[in-house]
Amino acid sequence: MNWHLVFILIGVIKMKITIGNILKQTRQSQGLTQKAVADGICSQAMLSSLEHDKYIPNAQLIIALCQRLSISLE
Repeated sequence: MNWHLVFILIGVIKMKITIGNILKQTRQSQGLTQKAVADGICSQAMLSSLEHDKYIPNAQLIIALCQRLSISLE
């Protein structure tokens, strides 16, 4: 079980749980900037839009971002 992800989900329990929220909470908990996470994957602006639920990513983008943030997809 990915306890890091469980911890993040508990932290956003009162918020609407979305892919964007999970990515943002994970990124912030790791002390990373949007630019650092997005580097070589997508633009910082696209990551920002995703984190604010204004963009629905394709599977390839989600996989790449989850790998960058060490989020298990299992």
